[in-house]
Amino acid sequence: MTTDISGYIITFKKNISTADAKQFLVDNDLMVTQFIDRVNVAFVTMTADQYSIIKNSTWVEAVDVNEERVVLPPKSIDQPMDLSRIKKELYKRHNTDEDGYGQTGISLLKYENIGFKVGDYTFGYEEDFGGEGKGDDYWVVFSVAKDGETTRYYKVPGWYASHHGGELEVDNTYEVTPTTKTINVWTEVK
Repeated sequence: MTTDISGYIITFKKNISTADAKQFLVDNDLMVTQFIDRVNVAFVTMTADQYSIIKNSTWVEAVDVNEERVVLPPKSIDQPMDLSRIKKELYKRHNTDEDGYGQTGISLLKYENIGFKVGDYTFGYEEDFGGEGKGDDYWVVFSVAKDGETTRYYKVPGWYASHHGGELEVDNTYEVTPTTKTINVWTEVK
């Protein structure tokens, strides 16, 4: 893989929305130094390997070398952590070691009960349920937090069968909120 990094200017086609253009940049792991909303133009740095993929995208009008070498401090493109991005991060490997081994986000949350970071966002373990002796209920709840933003909570549902084990359905993840319930517990009168 090529490691030389150069500056480029990506111009997106007119029919591509600003939100889609920003998501495209995130999905392709490009370092964005500036994004101009009005015209959907991004100043990025990328490797030659990334360039060969990006220049052939049907979403991109043009990819030009940034000859002026505009040097702006790297910043995030302020891409919100929406549900589709959250699901993607649950499938990705995180906390990789020097050998490249890491666990998927969902494995860290459900089986290790630990969180992980994605940029400025922290995915944190909250609670899980399920397994042998607990019926077919099987799920994990986690939080996504960023300084200055409200912490949001998500539940990944699943199922458990003794002959198979547990299965979490990341594609069915949904947002939840902690709610306190009062329940009656019936105890023997002595």
